[in-house]
Amino acid sequence: MWVAYYATQLSAQPTLTAYYLQQLREVGVAASVLADVDANRIDLLEDPRLAAILCFTRTLIESPVHGDQSALQALQLQGLSTAEIVVLAQLIAFLSYQVRL
Repeated sequence: MWVAYYATQLSAQPTLTAYYLQQLREVGVAASVLADVDANRIDLLEDPRLAAILCFTRTLIESPVHGDQSALQALQLQGLSTAEIVVLAQLIAFLSYQVRL
């Protein structure tokens, strides 16, 4: 849900952002993590895996051309498999489509 929330926030889609925020709240999101994500302070997140995933999300939303080998390696360094990276990229692509509907 973090990816969906952050992608819609970056895309300035308040209705979808509110929807995904509600989903996060229902699972008990930590207020400190939410504050850092809302302020675009991804580098301050305590979970390096989540930080890498959200940095990749930002890259693909804001500048997809920079979703290159170094962006993929950052995910691999946090333990994401090739299959997980592909699914993540597909999710972000879907969200990019969804915000345009």
